[in-house]
Amino acid sequence: MGKAIKDLFGSKKFLLTLLGSAVYLVLIQLGVPEPQALSVLGLFGLGVAGQAVADHGKEAVKEERKILEGKTAGLPPAERAAALEAAALGDIDE
Repeated sequence: MGKAIKDLFGSKKFLLTLLGSAVYLVLIQLGVPEPQALSVLGLFGLGVAGQAVADHGKEAVKEERKILEGKTAGLPPAERAAALEAAALGDIDE
């Protein structure tokens, strides 16, 4: 349970959600009209969405790396290095 809480508070999406909610509540308490406060909250929502897209991209790169390492695992070191270099440069056929 401790690791789950640590992971939760290490999440940029979770922290943006908390911060956005707190800012919204403060704006409402200060008398800012609700449409403007919701607009500010929407900006935090865009930040969460952007972070989700970035996280998805990171996962795709990790998966691609696993596949490539699996394909080159049995090659001799020099051939493996050449294959990894070709993949990095985009010169490899899928």
